[in-house]
Amino acid sequence: MENEGLRNIDTVLTTRELAKMIKDAKINFAALEDEKADPAMGEYTGAGVIFGATGGVMEAALRSAKDFVEDKDLADIEYKQVRGLDGIKEATVEIGGKNYNVAVINGSANLTKFVEGGQMDEKQYHFVEVMACPGGC
Repeated sequence: MENEGLRNIDTVLTTRELAKMIKDAKINFAALEDEKADPAMGEYTGAGVIFGATGGVMEAALRSAKDFVEDKDLADIEYKQVRGLDGIKEATVEIGGKNYNVAVINGSANLTKFVEGGQMDEKQYHFVEVMACPGGC
């Protein structure tokens, strides 16, 4: 699955793989000392609040990227429903003078529809968020 010579998926990391990496690195979270919240993406930021809702991860990442690259706030993202596919929205966002195509998929069943529907063959997406729990986790 490629689009304009680029692979549609660069990499995937499951929670089990992440847990194994943490275990292999011998990181014991229970033994770590408490620290102050990270101001960039800490629990007290708007990004921290929206993170668990469908589209929240995408919005938090794009807002942070816009701030880091341009030192500006990101305007509201105007998502459009993907034709014929309920639960899938897409948008194009400009950051640093470049346009980025993004998609938000609500519910893991819609991921299959997105991939099998050929959406990734028609357009190069730079960021696709899949929230497995409908509405957010």
